[in-house]
Formats: sequence, C-alpha cells, structure tokens
Amino acid sequence: MFVVYLIVDFLLFLIDIMQTLLNTYSFASHTAWMRMTARASYGLLASLTLLLLLGFGNQAKAADFVQNSVTFSSGGGQYGGSNTTNGTYYTNVAGSPGPKFTTSVTNLGSFDRGTGFLTLGAASVTTEASNENIVSTQVFYRVYQVIPGTTTPIAANPPASSPLVLLQSTSQLNSTNGVTTRTWQSTNAADILNATPGEGSYVLDFFFQFTNNTTTTDSNGNVTTTATTKNDDNSGNFYSTTFTVTGSVPATWTAAANNNDWSNGSNWSTGIPPGKTTDVTIPFVDPSVNKSFPYPVVADGQRVQARTLTLTPDPNSPSGGTVTINGGELQLFGDLKDPTGTGLSQNGGLFTLAGGNQAFDGETFTDIVIQGQGAKTLKNKMYVTSSLTFAPSAGGNTLITQTGNATLYNVELESGAVVNGETENSFVLGYIRVTSRPMLPNTSNDFGNIGVFLTTTSGSNFNITTTRYTGYAYKSADGRSASVKRSFTFSPDKATSFSYIISIHYLNSELNGNTGSSLVVFSSPSRTSNFTYVGKTAYDAGNQLVTAQGTGTLATTFILAEIAPLPVTLVSFTATATAQGAALLRWVTATETSNRGFDIERQLNANDTWQSVGFAAAGATTGSTYVFTDKSLTSAPASTQAYYRLRQEDLDGKVTFSPVAVINRNAAIASTELTLSPVPVGGSDNLSVGLAEAGQAGIMVAVINTQGQRLLSFTTQASADAALSLPVTSLAAGVYIVTVQVPGQAARHARFVKL
Repeated sequence: MFVVYLIVDFLLFLIDIMQTLLNTYSFASHTAWMRMTARASYGLLASLTLLLLLGFGNQAKAADFVQNSVTFSSGGGQYGGSNTTNGTYYTNVAGSPGPKFTTSVTNLGSFDRGTGFLTLGAASVTTEASNENIVSTQVFYRVYQVIPGTTTPIAANPPASSPLVLLQSTSQLNSTNGVTTRTWQSTNAADILNATPGEGSYVLDFFFQFTNNTTTTDSNGNVTTTATTKNDDNSGNFYSTTFTVTGSVPATWTAAANNNDWSNGSNWSTGIPPGKTTDVTIPFVDPSVNKSFPYPVVADGQRVQARTLTLTPDPNSPSGGTVTINGGELQLFGDLKDPTGTGLSQNGGLFTLAGGNQAFDGETFTDIVIQGQGAKTLKNKMYVTSSLTFAPSAGGNTLITQTGNATLYNVELESGAVVNGETENSFVLGYIRVTSRPMLPNTSNDFGNIGVFLTTTSGSNFNITTTRYTGYAYKSADGRSASVKRSFTFSPDKATSFSYIISIHYLNSELNGNTGSSLVVFSSPSRTSNFTYVGKTAYDAGNQLVTAQGTGTLATTFILAEIAPLPVTLVSFTATATAQGAALLRWVTATETSNRGFDIERQLNANDTWQSVGFAAAGATTGSTYVFTDKSLTSAPASTQAYYRLRQEDLDGKVTFSPVAVINRNAAIASTELTLSPVPVGGSDNLSVGLAEAGQAGIMVAVINTQGQRLLSFTTQASADAALSLPVTSLAAGVYIVTVQVPGQAARHARFVKL
C-alpha cells in the first residue's frame, strides 16, 4: 500500500488592488518555484486539490469571480524507493479584490504513461448584475516540456492552450441587490498525460476565464449587448505546477523506401506499426529538401491505431505533416495535436476518437465517430461534411466545445451533414452550428438531426443558420425560473416576419428542475432581453418534444421553460362607490405563495402620485377573499373619479401591481344590486353581502333555505361599513337565499351555495 503525504504551505502576500482584464493571452515562459520536502513514501492514488478560498471581509461584486478551485487526481506513478511531493493549497488573500491563487508551485510526481494517470478538474463561482449575463466559464491549461537540467520551459512553438469547459450547475438571484450568483463545474477531467509528447519533465500552467454579456438600453429603447472576458490569471503570470513523465516509447514516421503504408513497420522509427498505447509524430518535411516525401495513408480496409497523434506544423505556412484516410479507419486513443487544422485528410473511411477523456484540434472531417467512454474536448472549431456519429457507450461519450464564442468554437455541420446517435449521455455539449440550410414554406427542416424542427407556414424561400447551445440555462426576467439547458438561435437571411411551427427536443439531463409536461416555448431576439411567451400546441412525452406556433422574426433564440409561477394568482379586483362617499374594494385570490400582503393605493387624478390608504395581510396559500373600505375617501380632495390598485409584495421584497379599478365619485348612488362573496362560501367563512345602503340602520336581513324556512335574521344598526357580514358557518352544506329589505324599498334576493 502506498501513501502520499501532502505538505500544505499557505503563502499570504500583498497583491494589486485592480485585476487586469485581458482578452488575448500569450503564455510566457515560467521559472518553476519549488520547495521540495522529501519523505519515504509509496503511492497508488493521490488526489491533490488546489482550493481557492473566499477572501474574508470582501463581498463579491457583480461580473466577477468569487471562488475557484482546481483538482488534480493522479495514480499509478513510478516513484521508485521514495517520492518527493509538495502539496500546496492555492488561496487568495483576505480583502483582495477578487480571487487570487498564490504563486507557489506543487510538484505532482512522476507518472508512467502506460500505467498511470493525471487528470485536472475545476469548479468556479461567479456573480453578475441584473443587466449582465455570464454565458460561459472555462479553465485554460497548457503543458510545457522542461529542458533537461533546467526548470525553463521550451519556448519555441509551444502547444496551443486547451480549454476545460465549466458548466453551470446552479443559479440564484439576490432580489435585494439584483445580483445573480452562478456555480460552475467541470463534468469531465482533462487528461494531462495525453497532453505530453513523451518522457520528460513538464510545467502545467492554467487560468480561469469567463465571458460576460452586458446589456444596455439607450433613450430610444435600443438594446445593445457587449461581450467581454475576465480572467483569474495571477496578474498575467498564470498558475503553475510541475510533473514528470516516464515509460513512453513514441514512434515517428520515417517513410522508409518511399512507402506511404501506415501498417508497414519499416516506415516507423520503432520498426513496428504503432498501437493504441503508442504516441505518434508525423514530421513536416520541407519540400525543398524532399518534395516527394510520402506522408502516411490509411488504405481502404485497414484499421490503424495510435494514442496521441501529433502532426508537426510547417513553421512558414499554415500546413504541415499530414495523414490521409482513404476508406480505412484511424482510431485515436489519446489527443490529436494539429495546430494548423489541415493535417488530416479524409477521402472516405472513419476517424474515430476511441479513448477515454481526449482533447483534439479541429479539422474538416468527412465521417467522425465518438467512441469510448469519456469526454472529447474540442480545442477550437471542427467541420463535418457528412456525419458525426456517437457510438453506444454505457457511460456516455460527450463531445465538448468551448463556449466563449459560438462562431469561433463549435461543431459546424456543412451542407447535408447529420448527427447520429445522440442520447441522454452521448451528445454535443456546447455549440453545434448548422450553416445555411434552405427553408421552403410548409416543409419541415430538422437541421441535420440536432433536436429542433422548424416549419414556416407563410412567406417565401430563404436560407437559415441554426446554433444549438447545450449546457447553459437562461434566467427569466424576474429571476423566478430558469430554462432547460438547451437553446436554439436562428439567423435567417431574410429579416421579415413569418408564421412558423417549432418543435424542440430536450434531454432529461437538461431539465434543470423543470417538468417536461409543463414546458412551453419562449423567444428573445437578443438572448439577454426578456424572453417572451410563444406557447405550446402539443407535447410528446415519449420523444421529449414540445411544439408551439408563433408569428414574427426568426432572428431569435428559442428556449424551453416552465411559466414562472406568480406568488399570487389574482382572480378579481373591483371598486364600488358607497352611498356615504367611501369606496368598497373587493379582491379574490386563487393561490398565494410567499405573499407578505397587499398595500392598497389610491390616486385621485391621472397625474397624481399613488398614495397608500391601507394594508391587508396575506391570507391562505390556497386563496382568500378580501374586503376593504376606504373611508378616508369621504374627506379626500374633490375629484370626479378615484383610482385604486393593489401593490402586492413578496416575502423577499419583489413587488407586483394589480390592474387599476376606477369609481365615479359623483355617481355614488344607491344601487339595487346585491354582491355576495365568496361564492360558494366555505365551511368556516362568513358571507359578505355588499349593497350601497349597507351602512344604514333598519335594514332587515334573512337567510332562508329552499324549503322556505328562515334560518337566520337580524336588523342592521347605523355604521360606515360598505358590506354586511353574515355568520353562516353553522349552516349545513346546501343552497340558500339571502333576503334584504331596505326601508321604503322592495325586497332583494340572492342565492348562494354553502360548501
């Protein structure tokens, strides 16, 4: 049994007050700071977690990082008789403006590429103001090989940085200050050993970055969205750690005897064809030296394998070493490194990512297969001309794109290309873009089987580009709800209005707390302004498909979400003038959730300020009936009308206003109408009887049953009340009649039901 000891060394230091905002990064060379503590130890598995702690006394501000963490999981290292390991927690300084790691370096140990593993995971917490929308968070990492005998990374032609995409897991709105806090975490681990070309000492650099969309509205109501990036990068120096790789025997293409057969062992430096554990390098050969150099070809009927495949670039042009697939299959179990994106040529056959967690540079693929349990991280952009297929896998095999820019980082399906085999745990996570597909009236378009179906029922032919964004949930305008983690953005080449039918497919893993049967379609032209209700015309539970019809521009983003439940469902709100010059207000609610109560507000003239004239505390969560008499209206300044509204306030401070009710103060005359509420009346409720003369004395009131028996009777006394309250709680369930006799008038009758 091996045990790895972690030596924790907290370094607190003064840092700059302002964190530099950078949009473009060039990784500089680093000198590794190492303080080694030797211990006799043996390790089978070590998990080293680099935690970023919150700064005490420093409240998180909007559009900022609050907390970041990086976790390394490692095992199977070749330590010999002893291992020197320095585990260090990275932490920010209390009171600093935003998260900072210390600049100390941890040596992660030594690993055999054939038997060991070293992976990187991460998590983050961000905040954003009400007009901001952080749409992606990523960790960028880069591996440098150290020159033997020094700690200086090789600076010439460093490999491109790789992204580790962090996906939103939770979102919470603070109603007091309008700040939304989001948590993000990686769903896959980056395989660091795959990022190395072979034996040697390495430095790993990493930093955090988010993309924030800020929305502003000018005086004319025009909405502008500005995208910016922010980084936690140790003030431009980045965060670093070191490790060593052993036991790898790479193979280099040598092309003996001008032969291009991949399977011919004499063409490789090792003398045998590479296998699934072999790191392969295809060198670039200057045509001026050998213009007929034969690069390898995978012929029809061949299946060849490699672990990491490196296609060496031409230092003077966007090209380099190449591999051609002519009908066979190239299975890759490690990373694909092709900085130019031009080194792979397919004339048929398959390119298969068959390993676990893999990272690969974008290429133009004819047919690509995602196989083997794990996450395949796309560093930049890839094009698919025929098919992208997900092979069945028990644990899933997602393809993950960067999320900072939908145009620069995506899986792009060209004309006629399709996606096959997406399931609950095997799909494109991030951006998939379908370029310029034709739209014909009354013809459904599935955009290469990406989970959306669109039909226009009016207008002419046009072309449209579609982008699917998976893994991110849009928040509602009031913060009460969030969408499923899937959206579709359309970009038509005609900015006209269309009548359309749209059907959106979702995965259960994307529901984000929503219920499938409750989902409806919403849309927003800017993605950051309020999403508007489109609706739902059909729901297919078996295929997890929501259909809606709409009219308007198709230059919009469509999402699925539940209709955010209002804290109070208001059934009715009325105002009636009384004979005494007061106002009788009645309102009925069907449901109440987190309701503090109702502030009753009055306005005498249209341009006056609304004034509070009373408050009614919240009723039952299942709904209540409210009656309020504004007696102060009798002494209010003269006006022809009086306006009333309810200012409903949630327990968390959110406010909603009711429609406005109006009375004519000069028409406060007696009415022969009787108004009963609630109807029907519950078992423990009194019955409110509203009439214009309710405050008069001498009114005879009776309640009789359908057999004519008088069950309740009384005579009113003079009061300022605008309604009579009848104690009917003792009555059995049934139908009853209220009889009201005002002196000098005919009797009035009204029927009610007692539950």
